[in-house]
Amino acid sequence: MAKLLSPQRKIETQIEIRASPERVWSVLTEITAYPSWNPFIRELTGRLVVGQKLRICLSGGVVFKPRVVTVLPGQRLQWIGRLWGVPGLFTGVHDFEVMRTQHGSLLRQSETFYGMMLWFYDVEKVRVEFTKMNEALKIQAEMP
Repeated sequence: MAKLLSPQRKIETQIEIRASPERVWSVLTEITAYPSWNPFIRELTGRLVVGQKLRICLSGGVVFKPRVVTVLPGQRLQWIGRLWGVPGLFTGVHDFEVMRTQHGSLLRQSETFYGMMLWFYDVEKVRVEFTKMNEALKIQAEMP
């Protein structure tokens, strides 16, 4: 019954990048450079340290303040945000994973959404934005 009342959706994208995981990680975590290349996250301020609050401004002007929950250098960055800070309404757990491949790296960007607002909001709209960011990050990471 609880699952019926509070739905869950997950969006997952990935891209192959011809650069080392260390290079991909350095582009992903150089947040002061986001305005110059990132079409989705236009501004990110704060520290990428577990427990720290971030301020994120998305391309559509939406601003939210998630909390960093996982930082595994060179491998994984994860934060959790809530609409108006209210649990159960609309929560997103955003995840970046960087994995070594034979030709460089695989970047996986995903978000798992929970909450009552999922009855009214189609999270599939976010997939296009994730893909744009992945492609832009690939260009940045593959630059000499």
